[in-house]
Amino acid sequence: MRSFGLPKFMYITLSWPKVSSLILQLYCVTSIFYIFRNGYPQPADMLLFIGMSITFLFFLLQKSWVVNAPIALGLLFAMCTFVINLAHYTMLPDKRFVLSSLYYLYNMGIFIYCYALYKKNQAKLIEPLVMSFAIAIFFQAIFVFLLESKIGPRAIGTFNNPNQLSYWSLLVFCILVGLRYPAKFKWYDYGLIGMLCLIAMESLSKAALISFFIVFVGVSFTRLVDNFGRAVLVMLFLALVSFAVFSFESITGFVASADNIQNTVTRLSEIGQDSDDNLEGRGYNRVVENPQYLLLGAGEGGYGRFAINQLELHSGIATLLFCYGISGSVIFGFFLLSILRRLPAIYWVLMFALLFYGLTHQNIRFSLFWLFLGLITAQGELIMAQKQKLSPNRFVEE
Repeated sequence: MRSFGLPKFMYITLSWPKVSSLILQLYCVTSIFYIFRNGYPQPADMLLFIGMSITFLFFLLQKSWVVNAPIALGLLFAMCTFVINLAHYTMLPDKRFVLSSLYYLYNMGIFIYCYALYKKNQAKLIEPLVMSFAIAIFFQAIFVFLLESKIGPRAIGTFNNPNQLSYWSLLVFCILVGLRYPAKFKWYDYGLIGMLCLIAMESLSKAALISFFIVFVGVSFTRLVDNFGRAVLVMLFLALVSFAVFSFESITGFVASADNIQNTVTRLSEIGQDSDDNLEGRGYNRVVENPQYLLLGAGEGGYGRFAINQLELHSGIATLLFCYGISGSVIFGFFLLSILRRLPAIYWVLMFALLFYGLTHQNIRFSLFWLFLGLITAQGELIMAQKQKLSPNRFVEE
């Protein structure tokens, strides 16, 4: 085991990757349990904070460490949110300004933690993480299907609202794809993905269902599935599209015996009819009505300035643009590009699906989103390292 510069009396039997990996696995299982109300740390967050602290301690004790472009841009974005929120807090004391910045600083910690851990220990982490999510899916299925944890017709599972459940399902789907690529799905991966789809259908989130569809189509054209599986998926996709276009009533009638499918069809058919299912309901009108904040941002807080109900914007994309302005949005955009530039097309599809969900839901602060970003950032660097290993002459300086 490497000592990382520690004195002899501080040597421990377990290396930091083993301890941090175990904590990350426990977090993936326990993060689904929301004990406290939204906006407050959950028990799993405290567990993850311990894992981050251990990882940062050992990294700081190393003789040298490198800050790459994604980490630098991510930290710059977090500091940008801190400065903007602090400036508005001095004029309008609202604790939500402070809490919002703490969210991003904490999530950047998650990003760095997962990036460092996955880059160092990828081969030993893939299967344990998949198993951890499998356990989480199992518990979630119990709450959704057996205990029927719902708000009205929409399932919430172990979360506080159905949108959290749907976004968790989508993120876990994307993480499973990211962990498996470029290898093929194992037989039980299809069962996990199928269960995630059913859970998302029970949440009745229109944005999540469409995002699932985007990821499903993208995955169908990758090496994750073999030729036979791809052919079946393509034929099913074309058949469903044909029925939907030419005989929608027939196909909905055929599957009406399954309640969750019937509810999903009904929910999708009502797109644009709900009170919050439009630009104004999601808060986009604030951007148009308050253009003075477009450059530097209005900060995340003090919502009484813009609406009587004092609610935050119900959109991650709108939050970036309105709360942190063009400057913050550009920094965040370059942060994502610095992650994706080394990755295959399927990762761009995954990111597109997640950002599409963010058009109508507050998704940027969700901790699992930053875990996903950390994992795929490490994946990109590992892919580049593999390319250098296979073609070393291309990288020799002349």
